Amino acid sequence: MRKTFLLFFLFFSCSLLFSPDKVFAAFSFNILSVSTATINSGNQEITVELSISDLPSESYFRVALQKTSGGSYFGYIQNNNGDWATIQSLSGDCSIYYKVTDTNTSSLQLKYKVGDDTTIDSTSYKLKAHRFTKTCTSYTEATNSADMTLNFPTPTPTPTPTPTTQSSTATPTPAKTPSPSPIKTTTPSPKPTEDSSIQILAFDTSPTPENKPQTAVLGQSSGNAGFYFILSGALLLVAGLYIFIRKNKFSLKDKIGI
Repeated sequence: MRKTFLLFFLFFSCSLLFSPDKVFAAFSFNILSVSTATINSGNQEITVELSISDLPSESYFRVALQKTSGGSYFGYIQNNNGDWATIQSLSGDCSIYYKVTDTNTSSLQLKYKVGDDTTIDSTSYKLKAHRFTKTCTSYTEATNSADMTLNFPTPTPTPTPTPTTQSSTATPTPAKTPSPSPIKTTTPSPKPTEDSSIQILAFDTSPTPENKPQTAVLGQSSGNAGFYFILSGALLLVAGLYIFIRKNKFSLKDKIGI
């Protein structure tokens, strides 16, 4: 009886060990394909296809870039809500990545982009994939990686204008001398003499030839004009007094009967 039990136990153990359907299968996954090996801009989206075998439980997946020499991971992964989640360290919050609840999933497509907030160096990069447990306490890296080339255009720096300074030996521009305006001159009118308004006619009493008509002589100077004026006035005064006295004399004689 004892021997029979031992034989049965050995047979059962061997059947489990060499059975084609293993009870405890090993989980694995790898990068199956990448839509492009060259990334030309931060907003360029690439599609990465993963092959999954024997997913043990609900999990989170991501892909990210890393320098071939090592260092931190960077970029953005699109999650189930269509939002772009920032790649964090391996110990960060994995719940922001793409979630897979079906353990029968055998393939998965993820979308990735570098973003515009990352400084790109002239070096080589690797695209790697990671699977995280539901509690984000552990992770598994894919069995392979993909070589990537980042060919971002180098921005052309805007030249800073250099202020120009005037050399001390520069020839100064001569100041424009205004042309003098011509001075308008006026010809003064001849000033009338003081005696121009007084004309005194004097008759030349000297004998003249018969064929020479008597002409009036015009006074030549202000002194002669004044003299003749006074003389004429005196003569007129004397003549007036004479006429007055003579006239009154005869009237007086008539009155007194002389």
